[in-house]
Amino acid sequence: ILNELNHNQSSPFYKIIQTATNPAGVVKDNSILKLIEASLAEGALYNYRDPSTGKGDFKLMIEILSNYWSAVRDVFPEAWGKKPKDSRLMHGAGMSALGHLMDAIFDRYHTDEQLETVTYEQFKADLEKMQVYCKWTNGYWDFGSEDKVKWNELQNITRDIQKLTNYLLRKYRVEVWN
Repeated sequence: ILNELNHNQSSPFYKIIQTATNPAGVVKDNSILKLIEASLAEGALYNYRDPSTGKGDFKLMIEILSNYWSAVRDVFPEAWGKKPKDSRLMHGAGMSALGHLMDAIFDRYHTDEQLETVTYEQFKADLEKMQVYCKWTNGYWDFGSEDKVKWNELQNITRDIQKLTNYLLRKYRVEVWN
């Protein structure tokens, strides 16, 4: 999945995932692998795999990832494709938190009767409503009750990833999916 995202010209991740064969990429392959693994285990991508065999509908998985991350790229153009030190969206913490947000948006639109993918337009509409809460390249994240964190102080550690994930999911459920 990671290789397809990195090497397919229509992918939002085309040539920006840093791997041994693409050292110029801006987002670490491990960050992408973690969000894919989490989604396969219990998120959006889980719906497209057979747990007994481990095999899945590769084409639909790529489509869901491309739809979502293309919407992320288009809603946050100022933060997309930059080095992690210049954009927390491209940082491990941002990638992980946004991966969980993908799963939540997917859950809003996906039903067992409608097994197709969630569209780019659906992802984009919900992400646009989240823009005001996201401080990927400047400002302060307002996590509530006097817990404000400068945009570039979030680190790729469990505590910060969980704090950012919980914040985005809470804002999404209260402000968008209500």
